[in-house]
Amino acid sequence: HGVQWLDAGSRASSGAASLHATSSPAAWGRCGKSDTSAQDHDPGRMWELQVEVTVGLTGVGLCQYECPTCNATNQFRLGDGGKDLTHMDEIEVVAPSNWETQNMQSGAGRGLVPESREVCKAMQQLLDQTWKNQWTRDRGTDGKVMKFEVVMVQRNENVKVWTQYYRTRELLAQKAAQQKWAAYTSKTETEVQDCPEAKAFLNRANLNKDVNEFYLFHGTKPTSARAICDNDFLIDMAGANAGTLYGPGIYLAEASSKSDEYSGEDTAGIFQGLFAMLVCRVTCGNINYTDQVAPDVQGLVDSIVKVGSHHAVLGDREKCRGTYKEFIVFDEKQAYPEYVILYRRVPIDSR
Repeated sequence: HGVQWLDAGSRASSGAASLHATSSPAAWGRCGKSDTSAQDHDPGRMWELQVEVTVGLTGVGLCQYECPTCNATNQFRLGDGGKDLTHMDEIEVVAPSNWETQNMQSGAGRGLVPESREVCKAMQQLLDQTWKNQWTRDRGTDGKVMKFEVVMVQRNENVKVWTQYYRTRELLAQKAAQQKWAAYTSKTETEVQDCPEAKAFLNRANLNKDVNEFYLFHGTKPTSARAICDNDFLIDMAGANAGTLYGPGIYLAEASSKSDEYSGEDTAGIFQGLFAMLVCRVTCGNINYTDQVAPDVQGLVDSIVKVGSHHAVLGDREKCRGTYKEFIVFDEKQAYPEYVILYRRVPIDSR
């Protein structure tokens, strides 16, 4: 109330915290306190004040206190000088409602679980509605754009990887509550509003729009998809199958035909002749958007891994080249490989 809190020091695991604040004499006036010593100060100059207040936790990282001067009840979030607002392990993890594994203390979880016919139909709609007949050089000179036919869908119930993703998303949600981030959309949502199964699938997922959480595609091989679901993404392998125009991160797309450029088929085993596409939950947070033909790659990467002002890059090649948008995150904990689509490539005129 009338005071701008800058740093809460510790996380106040007890009921009290020493708070460091700066205020101007005018702020005291708004608080209703009469302080004659303040009249000797320049009203425009900030001066330092030590205050100790009693606080009570009303939520994760959220405290409230009663102003000792005007008795107003105020709230603030505890943090570490602008860093994470709570410890990772303080966040209670909740499993998606459709998981068979609901106990997040159960260990590894069920792993890959075959999905229902309804979910398979929803995935086919996602592939169809986000597809477009657009070639790019990432497909290769001999590559041909084709349509896709879903063969199988598996849901990934990996407790360890989900826990990392969930807590990272919740930490960003706390930051989003204090800052205003631009909101973006993805074609995986906007293009399927007239598709009942896909729309029901998205509604059940309850994606967090405050942190720009989307379902996005990532193309790979069936055997590689299994490895990613078991062990999460490896940043140092990013771009191994194509270029890295926006730096060494995890590349994801809103268009199935873009991610198919990075897909490969297994040449042996039970999935021989099939391609794979991951459908990932991705928390993009504060997005650094670029529609430049030749982007400042180092500046984009630095804004995320050094400065920390952003959490993902959105490269809009659809606008500058007429091709596709790509979403890139540089922390594997911001992407959860939730579904594996095993599919065939089929000629465009066959479906």
